[in-house]
Amino acid sequence: MLGVSRTTLREALHGLTVLGAIDVRHGQGSFVRPRPELGVDSELAAALAKGVTPDLVEARQVVAVDIARLAALRRTDDDLAALQNVIDMQRQALNAGRRTILEGLRFDLAVADAAHNEVLGGVMRSFQRLMLPRARAVYERIPDFGRLDLEMHEGICCAIRDGDGDAAAEAMRVHLSDLEQYYQTFGQA
Repeated sequence: MLGVSRTTLREALHGLTVLGAIDVRHGQGSFVRPRPELGVDSELAAALAKGVTPDLVEARQVVAVDIARLAALRRTDDDLAALQNVIDMQRQALNAGRRTILEGLRFDLAVADAAHNEVLGGVMRSFQRLMLPRARAVYERIPDFGRLDLEMHEGICCAIRDGDGDAAAEAMRVHLSDLEQYYQTFGQA
């Protein structure tokens, strides 16, 4: 109907999910998200409006590490299936020779969903919108970065699957520290 392949449509839906424009509900479909109404005085909105700053990078580290810990403690079978699905899609994209940036970002969101904390999930989605341009630069400049990213995601997923909050938090901390080094290398810090 749209004159595009299923792959193109799937990639577009992944991108809209990462940007927070749609929600994908497993077994139900994709739904347009209502625009959040942020007050003029919202301190978080004002801080995020500054873009990628050292404060944002630090906040992302704190939030993502605790989200991984909570995900390991709270995950359901559906959450584990969603995480594995993202990892499988990331692997398929790599094997097809495509960049896996959207799958990489979707993994972080799937971890946030597994934590079952709506506020932390919203904060992570806000961070993702700002981090997307930085991530693109790293994926474009490091030829095998997608494979490294996948390996790190698999380690985080294993710890979450095992219900080991400390291991999940540590794997996420190491992952984000490694990412930050790549960002600094390419002037994206």
